[in-house]
Amino acid sequence: MLLALSSEQAPIILVGFLLVGLGLSVVAPTAYSLVGDVAAEQAGAASSVLTTVGYSGYLLGPVLVGGIAELVGLQLALSTIVVAGVGIALLSSFARMRVASALPRTRYPFSETAEARGVSLDRDG
Repeated sequence: MLLALSSEQAPIILVGFLLVGLGLSVVAPTAYSLVGDVAAEQAGAASSVLTTVGYSGYLLGPVLVGGIAELVGLQLALSTIVVAGVGIALLSSFARMRVASALPRTRYPFSETAEARGVSLDRDG
């Protein structure tokens, strides 16, 4: 977004918005994955809350950016997306720590699946 905001040339602005779209395209799938990991027993209810929050942002985001643009200008209003991106990055690192502490710890990834199949993952056995 900073690339798009720092230029007045259309190709550079388009590349900036393309990079924003590519960067944000992973947010929703990651959020749904986190919800499924953390609230596995209530995944339906948790994903419906996440969907509601997502649609609220989808509906309110343009209104907020437009309102801010009316007050202070479009360039400064679009810079709020940069602030939101930094917020997402900070929250994702916090969520990552929370998910890591909430999930059961296993010695090896997929060890429960392997043991269920009768395969030993221990080096000795």
